[in-house]
Amino acid sequence: MAKSEKYLSIPQAAKLMGLSRIAVYKQVTAGKIKAIRIGRNFAILRSAIKTPYTSRHIKSVTASALTQRPVLKLVSLERKRALEKGVRKVVGEYGETLKLLGNE
Repeated sequence: MAKSEKYLSIPQAAKLMGLSRIAVYKQVTAGKIKAIRIGRNFAILRSAIKTPYTSRHIKSVTASALTQRPVLKLVSLERKRALEKGVRKVVGEYGETLKLLGNE
C-alpha cells in the first residue's frame, strides 16, 4: 500500500462509512475519529475507520477504488435485503406523508 493510501479525506471516509461528509467532519472535530490537519483539510488514518460494514473490507479497498467501486457492494446480500424490507415497510406505513413532504 502506498503512503498516500494510508490516509483518507473526509469525503472518502464518509463514502466508505456510509455517512455524510458533515457527520464525519463533526466526529473528527469532536475527537471521535483521529485525524491530522493539513491546511484546511483533515487526513484520516485508514485504521481509525471502524464500522460494522467496512471493518472486514477496509484492507481490500484502496483509496483509488472508492471512486470506482460502489459502497453498496460492501454490504452483504442479507443486509441489503433487510434494508429493502425496512424501506418497503416505511413506505407502506408513511407513503402519503412522504409524498406530501416531497411536494414541499
